[in-house]
Formats: sequence, structure tokens, C-alpha cells
Amino acid sequence: MVDNSEKFDWDAREREREDLERETKQVLQERKNDLETVLSTEQGRRFVWSLMSESGVFCSTYNPKAADVAIDMAFTEGRKQLGYRLLEEIQVLCPHKFLLMQQEMIKKWQKA
Repeated sequence: MVDNSEKFDWDAREREREDLERETKQVLQERKNDLETVLSTEQGRRFVWSLMSESGVFCSTYNPKAADVAIDMAFTEGRKQLGYRLLEEIQVLCPHKFLLMQQEMIKKWQKA
């Protein structure tokens, strides 16, 4: 005999999945809007570029002059992860802003 009190509620699970999907889309859209706002000004793009540069995204992890190369590389790779995450979000959510930011930095370097 089947006990109906323990019957799985598929409709409730589907509603939970839909709610979670809606919340995820909302968070992603909010994140995109935030990033677009920051990258909408030259100052914002310059600041974000400096964060990525300081994280070490654009340079090698290896430092042969470090006292302990393995520990130094592990620390440097950990720091780079934040820069990689920021870079990935920019490239996924607003890639045109990354290109603009890159072009601005090239112009700045050419003037120097």
C-alpha cells in the first residue's frame, strides 16, 4: 500500500526551480548593470584596469628572485584569481567595454 502523505510534490519542486532561475537571472542582470555603470566612464575603466594590473593578470607568476619560489607563486596565483574573475565578468557581460578600456590604455602607453 502506498502512503500518499509522503508523495513527492513535483509541482512544488518545479516552482522552486523556476524561482531560483528567476533570482539567478536577476542577480546576473544586476551585476551586469553595476559593471556597465562603472565602465561607462573613463575614470571607472582606468580604475578597473588598475585593479586587474595590480592583481597580476597581465604578467607572469614566476619570480626567480623569490626566497621560496613555490610559496611566492602560490601567493601570486591566489591574488590573480580576483583579477581573472573580474576580467571574465567583463568579457562575458560587456566585452565591448573591455575593448574600449584596452584601447584607452594603449593610447596612454603610447603617449608616455
